[in-house]
Amino acid sequence: MTRDPYRYYRVEARELLDGLGQGALDLESGAAGPEVVARLLRLAHTLKGASRVVKRAEMAALAHEIEEELAPHRESGAPPAARVREIRRRLGEMSALLADLDHAGAPHAAAQARDGEGAAPVLRVDIDDADSVLRTLSEQGAHHAVLRAELSALEQARRLAAVLADQLGPRSRGSGAP
Repeated sequence: MTRDPYRYYRVEARELLDGLGQGALDLESGAAGPEVVARLLRLAHTLKGASRVVKRAEMAALAHEIEEELAPHRESGAPPAARVREIRRRLGEMSALLADLDHAGAPHAAAQARDGEGAAPVLRVDIDDADSVLRTLSEQGAHHAVLRAELSALEQARRLAAVLADQLGPRSRGSGAP
């Protein structure tokens, strides 16, 4: 029997789309702040990555477009109504794509249930914990870049010192200095 290659993806994508939909409603209400935009950016980014992993390019492209709609409002947390409508339109397209994928995978899901495999386990991660990990990784990446630049500068200084020592070495020995 062929396994359903989208079994786990469908579960994750549905949860991410639900979170994006709720966030879009929060934005529409006008009471949302930068934290809502940040959460939506994380959800869209996660959905984009998951979609790319399972080669669902259209879904990944739509998630990327949502990121682009939200990114300019990361600090203000207040996208204009036209942008929110555009985000909701894209979420509708994504839901339709997922529904098509649900229907395409339905025979596999029914066969798996009869085989006793049951529903896929779902891993839930607290969004604040994930945000903290991502922030720490980002900070460490920045520190790593600074250290690499400093190491490069030190290596260049060491090479210059070696060249200078080679150039000055014979002169100072030939001058009779101890």
